[in-house]
Amino acid sequence: MDEEKFRETYRAEAFEMLNDLEEALLELEIQPGVPKLINRIFRTLHTIKGSGKMFGFDDIAGFVHALESVYEEIRYGRLTADQKLISLTLSSCDIIRGMLDGKTEDSEKRTMITDQLQSILGEKSEEIEQLPESTGKNRIKEHPITIFRISFVPMQEIFRAGNNLIPLLNELRDMGQCTVVCHHDGIPAINEFDPESCYLRWDIILTTHQNKNDIRDVFIFVESECKLDITIITDADNIQASKSHKLLGEILVDKKEITSEELKESLRKKPLFGQILIKEKLVDESKVEAAVAEQQHTRNLHYDQSTALRTNSLRVPAQKLDALVDLVGELVIAQARLSQHASTSEDAVAANIAEEVERLTIALRDNTISMRMLPIDTIFGKFKRMIRDLSVELNKKIELVVEGGETELDKTVLDQLDDPLVHILRNSIDHGIESPEERTAKGKASVATIGVAAAHDGGNVMIRITDDGAGLDAGSIRSRAIEQGIISPDTELTDDETFNLILEPGFSTAVQVTDVSGRGVGMDVVRRRVAVLHGTLGIQSEPGSGTAITIKLPLTLAIIDGLLTETGGEMYVIPQTAVIKCFEQTHEDIQKAHGNDVIEVSGRMLPYICLRTRFSIKGDVPPSRRIIMCEANDGKIGIAVDRIIGSYQTVIKPLGNIYNNIECFAGATILGDGTVALIIDPIKLRQKEISGN
Repeated sequence: MDEEKFRETYRAEAFEMLNDLEEALLELEIQPGVPKLINRIFRTLHTIKGSGKMFGFDDIAGFVHALESVYEEIRYGRLTADQKLISLTLSSCDIIRGMLDGKTEDSEKRTMITDQLQSILGEKSEEIEQLPESTGKNRIKEHPITIFRISFVPMQEIFRAGNNLIPLLNELRDMGQCTVVCHHDGIPAINEFDPESCYLRWDIILTTHQNKNDIRDVFIFVESECKLDITIITDADNIQASKSHKLLGEILVDKKEITSEELKESLRKKPLFGQILIKEKLVDESKVEAAVAEQQHTRNLHYDQSTALRTNSLRVPAQKLDALVDLVGELVIAQARLSQHASTSEDAVAANIAEEVERLTIALRDNTISMRMLPIDTIFGKFKRMIRDLSVELNKKIELVVEGGETELDKTVLDQLDDPLVHILRNSIDHGIESPEERTAKGKASVATIGVAAAHDGGNVMIRITDDGAGLDAGSIRSRAIEQGIISPDTELTDDETFNLILEPGFSTAVQVTDVSGRGVGMDVVRRRVAVLHGTLGIQSEPGSGTAITIKLPLTLAIIDGLLTETGGEMYVIPQTAVIKCFEQTHEDIQKAHGNDVIEVSGRMLPYICLRTRFSIKGDVPPSRRIIMCEANDGKIGIAVDRIIGSYQTVIKPLGNIYNNIECFAGATILGDGTVALIIDPIKLRQKEISGN
């Protein structure tokens, strides 16, 4: 057994559980006392501790046990999770992350937190630091996974005391995997029906870590008004040892719905056993339904060595996925060569094979790329913690509203998107959001709102960060830019162009540098990182109402759909996600422009960049050319080429360090005939044209 492999698996899972723990803590701070959240926090701590002990992380198990003891007291209502305790728990999450990474420099802070937890519990330090094997007031008994059968038969009068039975069933669902079957055979005819009486009863199959007393506690307020039977079907050891599940007849005999003799007699007949019993009126249909539900529940439970449910997912290292994407990219190039060879030959068999290989390659490409897709919510979750901590530090009240967290993006893009979003949010909190007193004076709600929304837009993902703060002051930004030498006093700018000045290196409107912002590097980092991701960035603001920053990114950076073009015998690829429209420019259109690189589109003049001129390409000029209108950050740009060949699956290859100074290209790709085509970056091309370089 490779112990280190299991330890790495624990580390990966522990980081995920810590993220879930932080999310639950932040929700509990907003909705104090919610049992579902408290149980969720306790279960997560219990799992981190138990698994940590199993795989040799005794330091983590001991530290988490202190937290678990506190939340055990909260579960039983003997303590309250106030803001101080939640802050302490969030700090503990940071400590645990450091321990998972092997950091030891936080030992002093760890001791301080443990002492604070000891103070909360009112116990001695030695007692709280002991592991679960020791005895103590707050010792948590670890119960194995057990499958219970619960028969819940309320009295008819149970509703008249104001009881609501639905929350009881929901609380059972929160305890583990739960199957609920409702029996309604006791409902009388309409003329005998009493709306204040209960005619229903339930059979519940529950797989849980809780014990029998915990389950009985759920019914503590109605136990005198119902018939309650809680039976253990099987425990963890039997689940592991069992190779099969109980048959339907065995379950009914076990529940004493039928006798063994009736079972044997019915088995002599060939139709489905349940149908036989119903037909012979030995049991009601609802009882068979409950037995089938129990059989199905236990049939699907197979536990591994740690008694956890097996899943249909597989944890794969990111490096292996990256290698797979690279291999698929090479396959796409080889497939393009095969398709080109088949199109120039007269071999029908080769053409059919090429079509089949192309179909399979596209399917393999899409599936491989989808495996590297992750929901954006994986990074959105940490923003809640960051905003919560900053709002406390800056004495501001802020609510984060997240939409579209399920939107998926390539992991390589997602990893590089983290820092830009953090910079934007920190700037929004520090510069945009006013203090509660200022907001109240302006007639706004004292609690500010920051929104983070994501959505698919064709082959792109749109991420929009909004706030309802003070907004951007164009006059102040312009004055600051002149003062810092970014623009000259006679420069004329629109409001949108003025807002974009905050993206310039070194620009800052902060009067003094703080721990949060003011050094003039944040938004410059955002622009450069978004540009590296081949995305666009837009800023809109309304003074006094707030600011919105929109980031548009491609779904993946590995294999993209491109528009293959040719100019003077040279091949260039333009990403299709940037292409808006294509136009033909005739010789007469060129003459009308009087030597200017512009074309009339819908009554407006669109400037364009001629690749022949830009790259000094020699050769015969065609009588007409194609203008491709592209989106480039906050504007549009036309790119003039000799001809458009068509769509092309583009595998992006880096140009190498020797070409770092060439800023107009996003990379290169290999065509089907083995030649290299450069991939145009419309954003960088427009920036170079504006700067005149």
